[in-house]
Amino acid sequence: MKKVLLALLLSTGVTFAGAGDDAANRVKTMQGLEAAMTTIQKGFLYNSESILKKGVSDFKDNVRNVKSFVMKLMKKIKLEHLTQDVMPEQKQKR
Repeated sequence: MKKVLLALLLSTGVTFAGAGDDAANRVKTMQGLEAAMTTIQKGFLYNSESILKKGVSDFKDNVRNVKSFVMKLMKKIKLEHLTQDVMPEQKQKR
């Protein structure tokens, strides 16, 4: 039981260890997404194709950043999953 709790604590720690480094970038990306959505709404409001295109372009750029955050998180999760040892009791049950 202690080993399971220790493994859970370690995996949680590893998952969130790099969160502080990327937090500022995530905030910037979310602010950029909000600004892009506002620009898109302005483009529709003023019926301006150029404003709309700029908003869509900005939105696409920021979505790429979101995808990179998700990919980094998925890599961390996969690595943790692969490195976790199976408990001897669980091996016998299988």
